[in-house]
Amino acid sequence: IWKDASNNVIFFDNSLPDEVMVFICGTGNCIRFGKNLLINELILILGNSGSCEIGENTRILQANIFIAHGAVTIGKDCLFSIGVTIRTHDGHHIFDRNTHKRINHTKDVVIQDHVWIGEGAWLLPGAIIGEGSIVGAKTITSSQFEDHVIIAGIPGKVLRREVCWSKDSTDYMNYSCLEECISKDAWMYRG
Repeated sequence: IWKDASNNVIFFDNSLPDEVMVFICGTGNCIRFGKNLLINELILILGNSGSCEIGENTRILQANIFIAHGAVTIGKDCLFSIGVTIRTHDGHHIFDRNTHKRINHTKDVVIQDHVWIGEGAWLLPGAIIGEGSIVGAKTITSSQFEDHVIIAGIPGKVLRREVCWSKDSTDYMNYSCLEECISKDAWMYRG
């Protein structure tokens, strides 16, 4: 456990890779890192009252996560490609000109277990990605999606339902069916 005078807390164990950078600009933040994370580059930037939890056995090639007055929850066994961005806020306030009320409130982002996030995807305030789902490259979304779907586009939409996926690389293997996979993660989440 790491804690500072501004009530910021980080929970981690010795398996946390050195490639994690945490920038805390405010107070009252909490970060929980699961065990056995594989991370090439992860930058967390927190303002005030943010929380982030990353589940065990998650692999992150490269991601930037911006959190303030909200939470980002990433389940276990997830896979992030490069250039992934997650935000709980827009960075600036937007108001209705007539009522003077704010219209872009901070919202949590939730990524369930065994989700694959493609290259350059942006998950914006309010995004919820269901278990076993795939978010395609360059997808941008703030929507909520059910389990075991492929999401792609701007804005992100469901392209296919009832999918499962494996962490086995197509660079090396060319399987025709689920039973051929070496990694058994797809079996755990096949439904």
